[in-house]
Amino acid sequence: MEKTIWTAILGIVLLLAIVSGIWYSYSDDSTVSYSDQDDALCQDSDRGKEIRTKGMAMTKDEKGTTLHITGDSCATMTESGEPGEAKFIEGLPSCSGETCYVLEGFCKPEGNMVIDSKEFIPCPDGCDDGACSS
Repeated sequence: MEKTIWTAILGIVLLLAIVSGIWYSYSDDSTVSYSDQDDALCQDSDRGKEIRTKGMAMTKDEKGTTLHITGDSCATMTESGEPGEAKFIEGLPSCSGETCYVLEGFCKPEGNMVIDSKEFIPCPDGCDDGACSS
């Protein structure tokens, strides 16, 4: 009987550990606080604000778990305003004209970490597949 109780307790502990691991692995970026990370690291496949090359910036924790990804994509400004207040439609395959931008993912320092960030940058010659045209 005592062996059955310990087996049940061990089973519950293992189940809780598995469920906790699954929740963390599939959580979206709204459940991750970068301030909780001591050593967040960022990698940018196109090495910075390189608007003529499609890339992505990815933030990982010290264990190598991906916390957030910002991929480059074409975007159209739908409403202008003060810097930071303009509205965009992002994730477009292409765009052209004076409202055409690229959503550029890049790494930026944030306190003692480097995390992925994004910026809308104008593409005067149009945008195709996440990169400004030449």
